[in-house]
Amino acid sequence: MKNIFIVSILLVLLLGGCVLPIVQKSNETGTVATTPKINSTDLPSVIKELKKSVVLIEYSGSMDQPDVWGDNDFDFIGSGVIYSVDGNDVYVITNRHVVDLNYPEYYSGVNNEEIAVLTQSGDRFVVEQRLVAPQKIDLAILKFKKGIQNISSASVSDGIPEEGSDVIMIGMPEQLNWSISKGIVSGIRTFKPEGTTDGRDYTAIQTDAAINSGNSGGGMFALDGRLLGINTWKYIGSGVEGLNFAISSADFLALKDKFYDLPISGILGGPATPGSGSVYTFGYVDIY
Repeated sequence: MKNIFIVSILLVLLLGGCVLPIVQKSNETGTVATTPKINSTDLPSVIKELKKSVVLIEYSGSMDQPDVWGDNDFDFIGSGVIYSVDGNDVYVITNRHVVDLNYPEYYSGVNNEEIAVLTQSGDRFVVEQRLVAPQKIDLAILKFKKGIQNISSASVSDGIPEEGSDVIMIGMPEQLNWSISKGIVSGIRTFKPEGTTDGRDYTAIQTDAAINSGNSGGGMFALDGRLLGINTWKYIGSGVEGLNFAISSADFLALKDKFYDLPISGILGGPATPGSGSVYTFGYVDIY
């Protein structure tokens, strides 16, 4: 087994034929389409549609303890994917580390949090609810109201791609927003986060497609437009290239109805998020 760093949102700051649709429903976390909705062999056209479902996430607030630069305020950027629009409610899947400074164990407390979602069309929405995955899986769901705006959502795959399949990554690396990279599925790996108690393994999709700081929470897509995974980790170090990983969308669907509410401290004077008392403790995950 090898240990790798979780791609932290802190790094963003530092570095700046058709089939009948199958639908899963949930009152709490949205309706999910699990079959392709883009029927095109024109890759630029597919990408143009996919970018409408990928969002920029702004996460800001203040900390009980200053960071290593002496600042108590923070303002970070990450990526996310709209996977459901139920009436006026819009649901985004992202990484938990993009929208929770205390994940896995960063600061002693977080106050005055605000999470906002920006669409490619330029509309900005303040998130009203944050839900996080059980078993310390690095996933979160954000919910906001769309008002009169038109919002596009991605179709979520409920299967695991084959090795050698082409994939597209879309996200916000280094503030180069809605950037695209392309590669293949290099391997299907198993991962188990520290602290899990359910005894099961989870699937990480390995790819050589480029991801960088700011890609966290963005989408790994098949060429037919299905969301295959959420970009989460990469190996970093001298001589390391193209070892990048996404949590599979199949795992997301399996866990979706078990996500639980994590209040946003800046909403209606909500309480500060309790922390661990430790600063800059990076989490590890075993991938094998």
